[in-house]
Amino acid sequence: MQQETIMSKQAWIRTKLVARNRCALSHIVSSVKSQEAKEMVLAYFFLWNTTEPSLSVSDLDSTVERFFFQTFGIKFDFDVEDALDKLGRLGLVSKVGRSYRVCITPEEWLQSHPVEHLFVLRLRD
Repeated sequence: MQQETIMSKQAWIRTKLVARNRCALSHIVSSVKSQEAKEMVLAYFFLWNTTEPSLSVSDLDSTVERFFFQTFGIKFDFDVEDALDKLGRLGLVSKVGRSYRVCITPEEWLQSHPVEHLFVLRLRD
């Protein structure tokens, strides 16, 4: 009887640990997707808002990082290449030589993509 109780407690602890690990993993995945979406929005906004016809990866990277440092005093390493790749797959930006440019405005993109698709937008293939 005592052996069954010990085994039962161990099973309960394992179940709790697995549930806790699943929760932590889910949180990490959610955070990564959220971070990727933020990077995409930043890359698109700064490309869309530039006075230049296109920006190189390094120019876009330094523009975003400089803006955050000057505006908020925050230094960070902006992962622009991954964001540009995802934006390209969505048809929002295009590569022109070694630079990127916005090829469709937000309004045009929303008109060609029904709103219900926004909720199932996949950031990774």
